[in-house]
Amino acid sequence: MVYEHRIFELGFKWYVWVLCFLLFDFIFYWSHRFQHEVRLLWCFHSVHHTTQEMRLSSAVRGNMFEFVMTPWYFVWVCVLGFHPLMFIAVRTISRVWVYWKHVHESFVGYHPWLNKIFITPDVHRVHHGRNYQYLDMNYSEVLSVWDRMFGTYTEYKEKPEYGILTPINPDNLLEVQFHAWRDLWKDVKETGSFKNKLLLLLMPPGWFPDGRDMRAKTLRARQTISP
Repeated sequence: MVYEHRIFELGFKWYVWVLCFLLFDFIFYWSHRFQHEVRLLWCFHSVHHTTQEMRLSSAVRGNMFEFVMTPWYFVWVCVLGFHPLMFIAVRTISRVWVYWKHVHESFVGYHPWLNKIFITPDVHRVHHGRNYQYLDMNYSEVLSVWDRMFGTYTEYKEKPEYGILTPINPDNLLEVQFHAWRDLWKDVKETGSFKNKLLLLLMPPGWFPDGRDMRAKTLRARQTISP
């Protein structure tokens, strides 16, 4: 167990619980952001975004192999000295929040005063929108402070159109699970340079070695300057 090799002895004081929660939420923000900004990781995460309706079941839609990747994001919490039971408790509370923020808008509407602190359902609906102004925004799990701090926060402005930019059948299990891998393999196979093959894995979705730029930030910028 990695906790046996911990760096610090932190104990169970109240402020250690607070620090554990803040660290967990901070790591989640960056792990989630990397899953959007690194194409190889997007192949795992894109499954979650294939839902075309926000509801509780959307919270559990994910890649069947995601369990291989997820532990590596959070193992450092216990390495630093936070007890595994504390981590599990914080993780459980966080997962309950995840289910709540995926509820249908007919149950939980717009609450701007809560948005100043938390990732509420309407803030997370933005994250699931494929509208250009919503792409790759609002990554945080519980606290909206991380998005505000790192420039990835945006408010709910119009009803999101849910799903991903790639046309797929969201009811086809194999297509949902493997479409991103299929497209990545096709692009890598058609690219001659080893450097460009590697870049296709590491650059954001929408980047291509031939100069095409369909990255989320580029699409947002084009929409902003369009008349």
